[in-house]
Amino acid sequence: MNTEGLITAVVARLAAAFANPKFECTKRPDDGNAKPQFTGGQACLWVGYAGSVSEVPEALDHPVQVRNRRISVALFVRKLHGAHGAANMVDAVNEVLHGYQPADGKRLELEQDKFGGFDNGVWRYDLIFRAKCTAIPILEPDVVGPALERVTLIDAIGGDSVIESTIVEEPEEPIDG
Repeated sequence: MNTEGLITAVVARLAAAFANPKFECTKRPDDGNAKPQFTGGQACLWVGYAGSVSEVPEALDHPVQVRNRRISVALFVRKLHGAHGAANMVDAVNEVLHGYQPADGKRLELEQDKFGGFDNGVWRYDLIFRAKCTAIPILEPDVVGPALERVTLIDAIGGDSVIESTIVEEPEEPIDG
């Protein structure tokens, strides 16, 4: 699943979870100066891409790399306490997204949540979730070495990737004689 698809899936999950009472759940606006719209509710949620961190491949002969994509959820609320206050809403967003696995994607894990500020009567909290994905580079044939017939990536329970590969032997050149 690409990053834009992951953002769309997270927005849909939040919108379904917070449909009653209805909160605004949307992708982060393109306009960096946009203000949250509290259309029909006490909270507003903006979902966006917050960058990624890639892990160094363990085996240099298999240039497969794990990439941790970071998805941010900006939570805007008008009050700190109560059913729709900041503390309860941070917990509610975490409950909806932590462990969520979109189709063709990896499970989301909460990386951090933090206070984002206060402006004009609106409190902001930012939750950062990460989703692992595997990156396999396209290499030139002379750089790769023996051709791989199959690469199988297995996601273990602990989230580690195990790489299995089968090498296709190149046929030897016939000797003219």
